[in-house]
Amino acid sequence: MMEYGKELLKAVHRLIEQSSLEELIQLPDLLERTAAKVTASCMPEAFKIKKIMVQLAQEAEEILKLK
Repeated sequence: MMEYGKELLKAVHRLIEQSSLEELIQLPDLLERTAAKVTASCMPEAFKIKKIMVQLAQEAEEILKLK
């Protein structure tokens, strides 16, 4: 599960680098909703993925502040 989380982190960082401002504005909400769905699915260790996705949402918001 942690390997999946690391790959997810890399993928979202690449996405952030290539996204338009409009897409970045939508990213935190998308990540938070996805994290909630993953946690609700009762996957083993889903809380770790949720933590990563919340962190990514915060990073996206910080990037938006810089733009």
